[in-house]
Amino acid sequence: AQQRTFQPFTRRGTAANFKNLTRAQISGLVGDFEQVVEGGEYKRGTMTEAAETYKVLKYGRTIALTWETLIDDDLDAFSRIPRAVAVAAAEKQSDLIYSILSTNANMYDGAALFVAGHGNLAGIATGITTAGLAAARAAMRKQTGLDGRKINVQAKYLICGPDKEEEALQILNATIVATKTTDTNTFRGSLELIIDPRITGNTWYLSANPSAIDTIEYAFLDGQPELFTEMREGFEIDGMEIKARMVFGCKALDWRGLYKNAGA
Repeated sequence: AQQRTFQPFTRRGTAANFKNLTRAQISGLVGDFEQVVEGGEYKRGTMTEAAETYKVLKYGRTIALTWETLIDDDLDAFSRIPRAVAVAAAEKQSDLIYSILSTNANMYDGAALFVAGHGNLAGIATGITTAGLAAARAAMRKQTGLDGRKINVQAKYLICGPDKEEEALQILNATIVATKTTDTNTFRGSLELIIDPRITGNTWYLSANPSAIDTIEYAFLDGQPELFTEMREGFEIDGMEIKARMVFGCKALDWRGLYKNAGA
């Protein structure tokens, strides 16, 4: 039940083991589709590709409860421990996902995720305004694939922290009675808003739909639940221990589906 705000703009995968996962970026054919005349041969094209790598890691914690604590549990804490453990696991996942945006680590090309050379970083920091969003949307549409073709990336999510929530709601929901076309709020209902407190200050992001282009991928170990818990009763000491384990990893796969503005 714990909300994980990153799920809409990320993609879930699986890892077979603890070795590096390699995720290829497939850009498409090199060269145009060519006409094939009657009886003619199809010319062979090539594919360009690049790859990002990451791995899943093991996270966990144990909790010990004495027999006396269980007997004296007037507040029913024991029955709430499973939910508390699950909440902690969900929060860890969110911490790791959003740290990808905040730390701005390098991609396979040696450049940071958000950098001018990737065409996904605002040159001038602005608030969440029509001008700022228009520039971001245009930059995403102008992105080119590995083969140099325009890929027309469409922004779907506006992501920001609590400090920019009111501003984001105003721009996405405002109804303006226009007396001229420049008064029209062209962004009304055009983006889905995601708010998370891990995004601090004025920074805001746009993300494409992860089903249309790679953004961030997260993975769990294949065959393992998101969170594994087990309990054992003590023998030398009266009480109970609870162990919780999660195997999780995440990585930005393609900068073209993400855009950053430092905000103002």
